[in-house]
Amino acid sequence: MVECYDILKIRDRKLRNYMVKYLAMMMTISSVFLIKSGFRREFREKTSAMGLFEKL
Repeated sequence: MVECYDILKIRDRKLRNYMVKYLAMMMTISSVFLIKSGFRREFREKTSAMGLFEKL
């Protein structure tokens, strides 16, 4: 779903900021759930997926 939008091409500054903050919040929440579940493999997969967002 992240690949559907190019954040840099969104002209509305408020919408762009909202989308980035929402994405950060969702990533944080899902990371906390993965840590609490105790599954290391899923957490490693999650951190590798976070590399997609470093471009922002």
